[in-house]
This record gives sequence, structure tokens and C-alpha cells, in this order.
Amino acid sequence: MQLNISGQSGVLGLAAITALIVAGCTQVPLKTLEGAPDGNAEVLEGTDSPDRDLKHVNAQFLDVVKQPGRVVLVEFWATWCGPCLQLAPELEGVVRQFGDTVTVVKVDIESAANAELRSFFEIYAIPEMRIFVNGEPVGSISGYADSATIARKLQPFVEAL
Repeated sequence: MQLNISGQSGVLGLAAITALIVAGCTQVPLKTLEGAPDGNAEVLEGTDSPDRDLKHVNAQFLDVVKQPGRVVLVEFWATWCGPCLQLAPELEGVVRQFGDTVTVVKVDIESAANAELRSFFEIYAIPEMRIFVNGEPVGSISGYADSATIARKLQPFVEAL
């Protein structure tokens, strides 16, 4: 990994990269969907009652992310990831808050069907969230975030639609 700090360019060691990730100072590459492989995704959908659990619907990643007129939040996660599990109720809160204006998608990076997707988007630490509008990458959130923080990040894109 190359990093330019105060005009000096150099290669960072694993300890320095880890420190940056922990500190939340990573620069996440926003790759377009051009040439992206497909994969399996799980879409969180609201129900007719706020008291009921959300529905988890299986879908193809590219079909969901390329939806026109939509803000799509993609969480890259794994079942063994503690912060990812803590993020789950926060994402449910986002679905309840934004309803039909934001699609929340979960991509399990441990699934063999998603190995190429994980590599394409350069997912090295989880949870990692990417935001797409009309199929174009517009932002990211690295690490755990509560629903209010996620909503603040999504709101400008929702308002722009």
C-alpha cells in the first residue's frame, strides 16, 4: 500500500496499516461497477408492521445495486465478525427510517459466491459499507456506525434524488 504523508511517499508496514484502520483513517477506493463480478446479496425489506422483523430476501448483487432512482447501502460482512453482528440492528433502523428510498444490502464476504466481489471492491476489513446512487459509488463507511450516523451519511443522497 502506498501512502503519501506530508509529501513523503513510502510503503506502510502491516502494523501501520492496522493502526490506520483502527483509527478509521483509511482511504476507501470507490470503484465503479464497470467490470464488477456478480455475487449473492441479502436485501433487508420492511414489513407492513413496525413491530415485525424485517424480511431478508436473496438477490443478485448487481441487480440490486444498479437500481435506478435508489440509494443503495451495501454492507460487506461475515458471520464471525463481532462489529458486523452489532451493526445488524443499526441497519434495520436505517431500513425502518428510510423505507422505500434506501435499499440495504448485505454481502457475506465468506461466501464462495462472493469471493470475486470481495476482491473487486478490495474489502480488507469489515464491516465495510459502500453507498451507491443509480448504480454509481458515492461514499463509504468503514467500521461500526450507529443508525443515526449512517442516516446522516445517506440523507444528502436521498434528498438529491
